[in-house]
Amino acid sequence: MGENERKAAIATGIAVICAMFGIESTVAHHHAPSPLSWLVWTLLGAVGGASALMAIVYRRRAKGGARGR
Repeated sequence: MGENERKAAIATGIAVICAMFGIESTVAHHHAPSPLSWLVWTLLGAVGGASALMAIVYRRRAKGGARGR
């Protein structure tokens, strides 16, 4: 496994974990609403989205799609 493949796998894992925590937080909000839920969802969405984007970038680099960068 190359360095870019490893980075893509880690970024994918982080994105999946953020998605799972986001779903869990949504369910928990229905049982015990919190005024700070929007902050948690925003942070999880931002980290998960950035991780998903980085996974795409590293996956393309690993396959040779962006050799010049």
